[in-house]
Amino acid sequence: MNTDDPIQFFDSNQKPEDDMDVFDVKIPANGDTLSFCFGTIGCQATLTDMVVPAWQLCDAIVSDTLERLSKKDIQVSCKAKCSKCCSYIVPSIAPEAFVIDNHVASLVKDRKEPVLRNTLAAIEKIQANNFAAAAPGEDKSLENTLSDLSGWYQSLEIVCPFLIDQQCAIYDKRPLVCRELLTISDASTCSKETDETPGSVKLPVSIAEALIMTCDKLDETAGGIIPLPLIIPWCQSNAQLAQKTWPAKKLVKMFVESIDESITKIIKAEDI
Repeated sequence: MNTDDPIQFFDSNQKPEDDMDVFDVKIPANGDTLSFCFGTIGCQATLTDMVVPAWQLCDAIVSDTLERLSKKDIQVSCKAKCSKCCSYIVPSIAPEAFVIDNHVASLVKDRKEPVLRNTLAAIEKIQANNFAAAAPGEDKSLENTLSDLSGWYQSLEIVCPFLIDQQCAIYDKRPLVCRELLTISDASTCSKETDETPGSVKLPVSIAEALIMTCDKLDETAGGIIPLPLIIPWCQSNAQLAQKTWPAKKLVKMFVESIDESITKIIKAEDI
């Protein structure tokens, strides 16, 4: 952990520094409560400063979920070199895109070049096959439009540009939607060639949703989602957003509030 980071994540085994502002995070999990916290120092922070702590929180929740499933002898099908989900449209949240873009820029030449080649090929396919579905309205629901978008993307036969030799080239920097996706049915149900619906694991809260909510509250341009093949050009066109700052304390406060809102939404849905 870099002690110079303006926002830091702490699990139950770690303790924030005494001079930090601390924000507790409580996650309900099968009758238990998972306790974490974020610590901030009195300075400005960018949205990208929130990304790694959000990933760490997500990973901690997923790890606890996997442990609980294991105790019930339920196994997750997601394993190394299983890349079936990498053929679907996979979005990153805007601040995640900047972190991933910076990571790609830092890769050594022999690891960066295949990513850039794959990205260019994917962009060319997307540009040559414009998505022409009608906008949501009376005749077309948002759900149906998104379904059409997913089908259109699959028809392009684009594989995630970060998939190199059947392995994720940015695994440690993969976006939240990838981190939160867990399948307990056979991996074959994830294939785009089947009509079967994968059995997915329901997490106690979606950190991806909470981060989008936080970004929306802070800046109307920051809560967007960017398909992975379009990350590099999108970041070049929106570089000013990566530099925009807010008080670190405000960022974390809004993020924790968004997590609580997301949890409340899930609980209400379960009660219906």
